[in-house]
Amino acid sequence: MPVLIAQNLLTAVANGLPLYGVLYRGTDPFQVLMLYWMETAVAGFWMLMTLARLPQALLGDITVNGRTRRATNSDMVKLFSAVLLVFMAGHLLFLWVIFSGDWSQRVSGPLSFVQAFVLHSGAWAPLTLMFLGGLVGYVRMRARPHAPDARTADAFGSVVGATLVRIVMMQAGIIFGGMLVRSYGSRAPFLILIGLKTLFEMRRR
Repeated sequence: MPVLIAQNLLTAVANGLPLYGVLYRGTDPFQVLMLYWMETAVAGFWMLMTLARLPQALLGDITVNGRTRRATNSDMVKLFSAVLLVFMAGHLLFLWVIFSGDWSQRVSGPLSFVQAFVLHSGAWAPLTLMFLGGLVGYVRMRARPHAPDARTADAFGSVVGATLVRIVMMQAGIIFGGMLVRSYGSRAPFLILIGLKTLFEMRRR
């Protein structure tokens, strides 16, 4: 319970910082979109770390070149690294084409991207908190690798499935919220999105 409370507290504060930025610092909605896109990388990182440490008995089977065999940790990490990279690249392209506006002229490469969307925007703070929250969850799972929610023949549902569902649902919500902000010129949809995102991430634990 103390670990769960700490994890939820980190999540709440991490989501509260963008809310503060939107309300009081005039944070650009596109900066919030980029923050949530980067949070996908944080969630994916801890998913891969968990897959790398899961007992092999929980990994299930995998089919390679028409042959089915027991999956290894390396198989799962490689497979879902590729899935995550493709998803993030496609999502970044979509966000950039639809929502970037004049940011496309202000950002010219990886260095200026980091300066604009990590350092100057203050996104480093919520990203750090989300990383620490993921670390707490990772340590918690390692401490109970055979807990009932992980005791299955296939770890996809308990580890990968939960992370991918979170990523897909939240990124879809982010896109929808961004479209509402762009259409109506109000930041209210973003405030609602941040609140729902916080509740969703705390509830799913």
